[in-house]
Amino acid sequence: MTPTHPLLLLRLLALTTLLLITSGCGELLDALPGTSISGTVYGESFSALSSTAEVSSDGTYFLTFSDKASYSCTSTPPGNYLTVVVGQVTTAGTLSAAGNVSFNLVEDGTTFTESASAGSVTIDRLDTDFDQVIEGSINAVGPSSDVAGRFSTPICN
Repeated sequence: MTPTHPLLLLRLLALTTLLLITSGCGELLDALPGTSISGTVYGESFSALSSTAEVSSDGTYFLTFSDKASYSCTSTPPGNYLTVVVGQVTTAGTLSAAGNVSFNLVEDGTTFTESASAGSVTIDRLDTDFDQVIEGSINAVGPSSDVAGRFSTPICN
């Protein structure tokens, strides 16, 4: 046996262990950051497939969660889709959904909007220096909308 054989065996064991951990019940993958916001918007089923965080000239962030995967910082999808928009994000903390969250139905180029009347948005992390991400949770209710969940949203450059 050569001296590298035990090292090779150790690497193989480590790789096998890692594969077993990551494939078991998905618990490790569930711990990774992401967005899982769902509910109803304008009475229609909503599940966020994309999210963005745009900053205005005064440093205020606006978060958009869309049910279209093609919604991005640089692209608005054609057709009909739903969005949930959170405004007035300036720092970590909790803000009222009333006055800060809107629910939008985009249909044939026309946007219909209703405001949240209850709930809250919690910003756990606003990282503009390293990861360029905003993380937190939302629970917002409007006249015909009701969404809840957690998010990890990239900040647009």
